[in-house]
This record gives sequence, C-alpha cells and structure tokens, in this order.
Amino acid sequence: MTHQVSKGGSFRIDRRFKGVGRIAIASRTTNRQRFRAYNSMLEELFEDGRLDILRAIRDRQITVQQAYAAKRTHRLPYLASELVLPEGLWPAVEQWLPKSARAPSSRNRYRVSFRALKKSGALSAQASVSDLRNVDWSGLRETWRAGPADWNRMRSAVSRFLTMTLEDKFHPVRREIMARLPKAAEPAGRVPELSTALFWRIVSEAPIHVRSCYVTLATTGLRVGEYLALDESNLRPITKEIEVPGTKTVASSDVIRVGEEAWKHVVAAVPAPVRYKWLYTHWKRACRACDAPELTLHDLRHFYGQSLVDAARSEASVQQSLRHADPTMTRRYTKRKDQGENALAMDEILFPPVRRKPSKEA
Repeated sequence: MTHQVSKGGSFRIDRRFKGVGRIAIASRTTNRQRFRAYNSMLEELFEDGRLDILRAIRDRQITVQQAYAAKRTHRLPYLASELVLPEGLWPAVEQWLPKSARAPSSRNRYRVSFRALKKSGALSAQASVSDLRNVDWSGLRETWRAGPADWNRMRSAVSRFLTMTLEDKFHPVRREIMARLPKAAEPAGRVPELSTALFWRIVSEAPIHVRSCYVTLATTGLRVGEYLALDESNLRPITKEIEVPGTKTVASSDVIRVGEEAWKHVVAAVPAPVRYKWLYTHWKRACRACDAPELTLHDLRHFYGQSLVDAARSEASVQQSLRHADPTMTRRYTKRKDQGENALAMDEILFPPVRRKPSKEA
C-alpha cells in the first residue's frame, strides 16, 4: 500500500514477507519513483532468498537506503556480512583461538601473530572485525618489525580467523581483505651444511642416553614436536612402523616405516628420555664441540630430506615421507642436488682431465 506519513512527508513502507514478517518503516523519500524502486528491491531480496537482509531492515539494523545503494553497487554480500561479524575484533579473536586449530603449536602461532598485529597499532583496542577492511596493509608491511616469515604467519592467522568466523573460505569479505593483505617474499628454504660424517661426530659428542634420540630424528624426518609426542603405543614392532600423531596439522598424521638398523634406535629413544629443553641443550653443546654451532634440531629433518634426494630418491617420494603439503617445500633439496651436479659438470668442462697420448707401441 502506497501512502505518505503526512502531507508532503515521505512514503511509508508496509510489507509482509513469509519467514520475515512485517516490515513497517518510513522510506525517507517523497519521490514516488524511488519509493517504487525500494519496494521492488524488497521483492527481489525475497525472491533471491536474502531473508537475512530483509530481517535486518525490519529490525532497523540497516536502512532501506543502505540496502538499495549496496544492491546498485553489487555490494550486498558485503552488507550482509556486516550483520554476522562480531563487533569487537579482539574479544572475537580470544574466543576463536581455543578452537582455531587442532595442534597446540598452531594455536600458539596464531596467538603470537594476533598479539603482534595488536601491538602494531594498526587497529585500535575497540576495533571491530570489519575494521580489518580499512587497514593500510601495504603501509603496515613497510613498518612491520619482524621478518617476512612472521608477516606471512600473521597473514595466515588473519585468513584462518576470517574463514572460520565467516564460515566460508570464499566469502567476499575475506577475499577482499586477503587481496589487500600482501604476501611477503621469504628467502629460499634453508638447507644446513650437515654431512653424514659430521652428523655421527655430533652424535658421538652427545651424552649416551640421548644419542638414539638424534638418530631417530635423522632417520625418520620427524618434527621435534612429533617425536616428543611419541610413546610405546605409537610403535609397531612387527612391521617396524611409527604412528605419527600429527602435532602440526591433521594431514601430518601418518604411519612411517623404519629400517632394521634404525629401529633399534627408535626403540631406545621412545618415549623420549628427556624433555625438549635438554634435548636441545645437549644437541647444541655437541654441535659447538664439532665447530657447527649454527645447526638446530630441526636441521635433522632437513638432513633427512637432503640425504634421500642425494641418494636419488624421487622428489615425490621424499615429499610424501616428509608429509609436505606443498611440493615447493621439498624442492629445496632437489635444487641443492642439481646445483652440486652442475658444479661437477662445470669442473669437467673447464678443467678436463689430462688424457695421456697412446704410445706408439699401442
């Protein structure tokens, strides 16, 4: 029904829609053509199943003018998202963190990343979730104090938060924010200078009760957290297999096989005889004793990958054993092997071996 609130006043919208109820509001326009456009928009929203927006108009969460402007600029999905986003960003993050990931290490990484984002000052203490759309991400990247890897971890945390909050990885709001949030270029993955001979020298410098721990890490490619989570229930002695609990991601759970000789060390090292602190301390002391203080415990995982590639194992098989989701993570080992083979080839090209001339008798 078309009528004006008062003579010369704006037209009044009074409509009923199934699943929404009655929408009785002032249109705030005295233009009959614009009023009809508003009415037509409401009918289209109902036909398109956008009851969430109709209810928001009914409850005066958004105005009919806002909905009309959003429809004309193709931004209705963004407008709808504002209705479901929590108002307070930081309370929403704190509520999300405990359920953000299965692995404690991942949850802690997200927590650290959001703490760094908050400390950056790019968002106020009263910021809403929608304020993530207004951050000058490129400017923030220039002033970000931590390295590119930390920036990318923060970017990953924001992405994960928005995906779970909006319940849609392809939600237009998430895609808009992530498109504005640049990805930092990280240096090529590090491959340690750790030879087989140096590895055994380091192991021999470590206390006897932890030597098998390092051998287990080197012969399985396990992450340190995965190894420390093992107990006797994870071992399959008949088939010489280890059930990896998957402390990083659900996909990192797996069953890996171990060679006959290595299995003896696995049995001696599981469960771990020491906690991380002493596993790390003994390793660093042994490394320093061998003039290799830069080596880390995680380098034993790299040693595993590089050793297999150097032994002519395929990149795909090494990726599977390391449980890398992205083959580019494994490619660092192939690249190093290729570089070594190219170096030998150049040696033969530039410094060919001296060939003795055959004797006249021959």
